Amino acid sequence: CDDWFGSTDATVACRSLGLTTSTVGYRTVYFAERGPSTQPRYMDDLACIGTEANLGLCTRSRYQTCASLEAVALSCGTSYVSSFSTTTPIAPSSSTVNNGTYEYRLVGGTATYGRLEVRPNGTTTWGTVCDDLFGPSDALVACRSLNLTTTSTGYRTVYYSEQGAYSQPTYMDDLACTGTESNLGLCTRSRYENCASSEAIVLACGRSFVPTWGATPAPYYFGSVPFTDDHWQYRLVGGDNATYGRVEVRPNASSAWGTVCDDSFASLDARVVCRALGLTESPAGYRTAYSGEQGNTSQPIWMDNLACSGLEAAPHNCSGTMRHNCWHGEDVLLSCNTTSVPTLTGNYTTTAVRPPSSGGATVNVSTRWQFRLV
Repeated sequence: CDDWFGSTDATVACRSLGLTTSTVGYRTVYFAERGPSTQPRYMDDLACIGTEANLGLCTRSRYQTCASLEAVALSCGTSYVSSFSTTTPIAPSSSTVNNGTYEYRLVGGTATYGRLEVRPNGTTTWGTVCDDLFGPSDALVACRSLNLTTTSTGYRTVYYSEQGAYSQPTYMDDLACTGTESNLGLCTRSRYENCASSEAIVLACGRSFVPTWGATPAPYYFGSVPFTDDHWQYRLVGGDNATYGRVEVRPNASSAWGTVCDDSFASLDARVVCRALGLTESPAGYRTAYSGEQGNTSQPIWMDNLACSGLEAAPHNCSGTMRHNCWHGEDVLLSCNTTSVPTLTGNYTTTAVRPPSSGGATVNVSTRWQFRLV
């Protein structure tokens, strides 16, 4: 499956096939390249480090949530995967805003920022661009598609009050622009999408930050909400002892216990969680919850898109957001003394831990600096 599939996974895949790994390319299959809908998906959420002898040695999810249209196409020896059918990506013939195979516009903000919308030429329905894999080079090309400045660009996921209609189609997903394309239609992307209106992209051209418009974003679910409270608590649930289990967190003692989403969760994040719990940081193993290991459907998901540097005292000192687009099938499980997380069969819950107040400072910094503008 293409979920989280990246360049290191492609390298190991080519090595698994006994082919060259000097240059590799990958993308999601086009419609005519798919296997039969009855074909099983054996690997999902691959997270190879690049040195494995074959894909079977890489970290991956035990279960999969994919369809045949999310299969990976691979090239060993070239960085571009040629179409192996008559089906090719749709590409506009012009980069102008209102001419060509696609039209582009910004909605809800001003002439230079708003919800990014596109529509195929000849249709009357405007649709959105999904935030899956959307990055700086995609934002650059999007502004170019609109004939706006590309000197500075900003992007994020829509807040609740900024979303389009639920019936609005998503025309572009899994964009992978190089940054040199004249318009988004020339970028590699998935032919199909698995997005909701809550995953639409908002874009700013000429600034690096996208202002909010409309009503104030609802807290904790929609909108980018940083970890501002310094009273977070942490625990592990469901293991046989205190060293492994489902990661649960809450902003303060009066809040409900919730989970951490696996989006972007990696080894440095795992080490920081173990540190916050006062447990062994190395080795630290993590994975996504299997069926039966997930949190209760009524539990909140407090953290998403964690991006720790590895030096923080606790996850709430890391970059990330309390806004999420996750479900409990994406809950993070953690082990703080082994590289693998055993299947959760126990009922052990660790004592709630509140790390020492760190104010965002890194570990082993004795002086807590303060700053102000005067």
